[in-house]
Amino acid sequence: MDKVWIVTSGEYSDYHINAVFSTEYKATKYCEKWGGNIEIRNLDEPIPDVLWGIRMGIDGEVISSWKEPCRDATTEGFEFFALNNIAIVWNLKTEDKQRAIKVTNEKRIQILALGIWGDDEKVREMVK
Repeated sequence: MDKVWIVTSGEYSDYHINAVFSTEYKATKYCEKWGGNIEIRNLDEPIPDVLWGIRMGIDGEVISSWKEPCRDATTEGFEFFALNNIAIVWNLKTEDKQRAIKVTNEKRIQILALGIWGDDEKVREMVK
């Protein structure tokens, strides 16, 4: 199976792809000049469409989490406030549970800093 070398940088909500190469040599040379991390993927093999749901308390504690296949109607991001506004439910398309937790926590902190915790409408406006 053919492979591609993907150069990435950042993490969690700042994670992004910088470049994609046909050889490890080219990816390595790019990283020597510009930095980044190399991920190897099989060409024409999609990354599984997985959705992690995170229910996180106002204090940052993960109350529960779940993993399910993505469906066409499944959306990423803010879902709703739960448990009488003591928790937020956030969905993220990723294979990595820890990434889903970190992104949810980053969003929790932003929501608290903006003073809009518990206001579904304002949070939906924030994440548009």
